[in-house]
Formats: sequence, structure tokens, C-alpha cells
Amino acid sequence: MQTALSMRNDGTSVLINTDGTEVGTADIDKKVLHLVPQLLLDHDTFARLDLDQVRLEIICALHGEFLPEGGVTVRQPYPNPYFLVGGSGGMRNGWCVSAEDLPAEFEIEFRWTFLGMHPDEEGQDWTVRHLLRLKLLSGDHRTYTMAVSDWPRLAGQPAPIYRQATAFMRSRQVSSEYYNARHALFIGERLIGNQSNQGNFVIQETIELPAIPYEQATRIHAFTDLQLHEHKQVSMFSRYTTEHQDNGAADLPASIFLLAVKLAREVPYNRQAIQEQLAAGDVERMGLLEQHPAMKVLCSWWEENRPDKPGVMIAGMAMPFIRVLDDDKYYCGDLEQPCIPIGTMFSVATSCATSGDCVLVHFLASVKQSTYEDGMLNIHCSDGEVWQEVGVTREDVESGWFDEALSCLNALAGFPSNYPAAYQALKDLAAIESQESS
Repeated sequence: MQTALSMRNDGTSVLINTDGTEVGTADIDKKVLHLVPQLLLDHDTFARLDLDQVRLEIICALHGEFLPEGGVTVRQPYPNPYFLVGGSGGMRNGWCVSAEDLPAEFEIEFRWTFLGMHPDEEGQDWTVRHLLRLKLLSGDHRTYTMAVSDWPRLAGQPAPIYRQATAFMRSRQVSSEYYNARHALFIGERLIGNQSNQGNFVIQETIELPAIPYEQATRIHAFTDLQLHEHKQVSMFSRYTTEHQDNGAADLPASIFLLAVKLAREVPYNRQAIQEQLAAGDVERMGLLEQHPAMKVLCSWWEENRPDKPGVMIAGMAMPFIRVLDDDKYYCGDLEQPCIPIGTMFSVATSCATSGDCVLVHFLASVKQSTYEDGMLNIHCSDGEVWQEVGVTREDVESGWFDEALSCLNALAGFPSNYPAAYQALKDLAAIESQESS
């Protein structure tokens, strides 16, 4: 279930469903506690991560069962793969335990051990101890969750990502935003005590958990689908190969696509770079990022090789769609967008080009040719058909505040790390193209 937080006029919050209706207030018969052990990796550990070498222990002096049936499973269930989360066999985002006999306040530890992954001593283990004092606040409901995003939220509070009880690998990860949002947070490189109580890195904090309706604890059953980084990606397919090829009206050379990827990674397009361009002088704000070299390389090629069709529009942007598994799905280069069936893209084939067996590039019309229905932006395919409606106004687009090309550039820049199998396949294909042309 997907939900969002909406603020009422009085400053209180309410969870709403995708259709705009409020999430209900149904509860369960007995008190339950949703535990969510969570750790944010640093860059060094992420680069050499092996989940088989990560251990998570749950330590509590209270009598009772705090482990899920079958033991704890450590996963990367969020879109951001830097987060490790403890779960059970059937739940990917924590697990639930009975809170019927729990005191109103108690201590629990999430102890993370990274075997052979000490950052400074090769071959040694690294231990992170997350020591928590949990306070179960009284209330009319029976559900307690460590997922802060499910809690009632008042105007002016820090974002849930900073308030969430998250462990870290090193102190340098803990920014001022975390300290400001988690007032009872204590960080120490080592805990003084006997050897059995020591950890390489220690986080101590107190968390007050409000009682909420079970129906509003939406994160209990969240992140049920595997994330992109959890799949074993492939680049050879036995199914839907013809359908993939039929989705393109032209064959985009792998070398052209890889050049665009290279330019997206090397030529700055972040907000600071954009502001510097705008401040430099006479620069048109609307569609500024369409002038990025990566977009120009792809769209210039398309204009020279596109099929002739009445009503076409000049391409200004290009979004890749990628095959990851031997199934009927494309993953969008923009990780915030959902997968789509391969067959869906046939309806816009006259705006698309294939690049090898893995990649379909969808060319979109320049935002300067966009239309506005009921005041909202309509983005068009390069063949003139409407692709999607976006909830921004003409003023947002003309001022440069909204630039659809940003998501296209992000997709290209992240392509090698997000889609390694397809990236390697295109490099191999580019080498073949080079040999054939020489």
C-alpha cells in the first residue's frame, strides 16, 4: 500500500491513500511492537559489502521473544541500497513482537557485526552497537512502530528520515540534521567497559513511540517487492526479444548511448551548476538542461535517424528503459518510476530507439513544445503524442524551477552503477561496432 502524509489546516497530519482518501483507524486486539533495526552504510563499506558477512543480534534483558520465527534476515529492501534493515522470513522491513507484557520503558540493543570488514584493520571484524531505550507512550491504540514515517507529525518537525532510529558505521556520517532531530542521540567510537561490552562504534538514544492504529502502521507491510539492486541482473534473454526490438523505430549505436552516459557523469548539472549558469547572464531558464551535452548527443542523433511521421516534435530529452531480468518488464532509468510491461512501449515505438538487447531509449519532445491542460504540464513524446501529465504549472516550467531533463540526466549518470549487466553488454556491443566500422 502506498500512502502519503498530508497536513491539515490546524498543523496536524493525516495519512492518505493514493486516491486521496484518509487511511483508516482500525486497530488490533492486542498490543504489538514493530521493531525496525536499520543501519546506514558508509561509502567504503558499501563498496565491499557482502551480506553473507553481516550479522545482526537482538539483545534484551527482558523475558520474552524478540526474535522473529526463523531468525533475523538482513536485507537492502529500500530503494537506497546503503540502508541495511533487519527483517524476518516473511517481512522485509522489521518484524512484530507482542507488546502485551512489555513495560512502558525498557532497553534493547541491535548489534551489527561486519565479519572481516574493519575499515582500518584488514581482516578484522567491525561491530556497531545500537543501544536503545524504548518508551511506549500511553494512548487509545495498541500498535507501536519504530517506523517514524507512520507517526503523527506536527508542522515544523524535522523530516522522518532524520528522526528515524538509524545506526551508522562511522561518526562522520552523523550530520547536524540527525543531531537536531534526535535530541537524545549519543555517538561514541568506543564504549568504555569490559571487553564483552565494547563495540567499535556505539549509538545510544531514547525513542518515544506513540500508540497508533494498526491500519496506519503502513511500514509493517512495506517494501514487499525486491529492489533493483537485489536482483541478479542479466543481459541475455530468451523471451520478449522480438517485442523489445519492435518497440524501437531505429537502432541507436551503443557508442552513442555510452558517450551520453559519459557526458552525464562528467559535465556538472547539479543545482549549483544550474544556478551558476543562470547567474552568468543571458541564459534561457526554460528547458535549460536540454542543452546539456548528454541530451544534445542523443537528441541530435535521433533527429537525424528518426522515422518520418506527421505531427512530430523536436526531441529535447531522452529517457532509457532497461531490461534487467528475462521477463516482460522494463526498468525505468529514473529509479523513482515503476517498472512497465515491455508491450506498453509499442504504442510509442515511433518515439523510441533500441540499443542492443537491453536498452530502449524514449525520446521526449522539448519542454518548449509542451501543452498545458487545466493549467498542468503535459509532456509529449517526440512523435507528438502526450506521454504524461505532471503536476506543475507553466510558471514552474518557464522559470526553470521544474526541468524534466533532470531525471533523464540522473538516469544516464547512474546507468553504470544501477544497471551493470546492461552497461557491460553495451560496452561489448560498442567494441563490436568499432571493429565492424574499421
